[in-house]
Amino acid sequence: MATKSEALKTAGQHYSANRLEQADQIYRRILEILPEQPDALHGLGLLTLKKGESENAKKFLELAVQVQPKEFRNWLALGNCYQSASEFTSAVDAYEKA
Repeated sequence: MATKSEALKTAGQHYSANRLEQADQIYRRILEILPEQPDALHGLGLLTLKKGESENAKKFLELAVQVQPKEFRNWLALGNCYQSASEFTSAVDAYEKA
């Protein structure tokens, strides 16, 4: 059984290689065990945004910023998500928090 760190690393490698389904499965498995794991939430948010699922991405990224409210990358990704959904006021707010 892989450790959390190993699983996150593997998921990131799959994401980088555009093997989104494999990355998705790993992130979701981590979240089954640790529902508020911030790296998995962030990764799954980016992944679903890349797949064009901005509503799902928003849910994961909003939870990521709740879990880690001072993490720059979560706010930046959330801002990008809002921007892609043409929610510009929310995007600006997220970027300012980043």
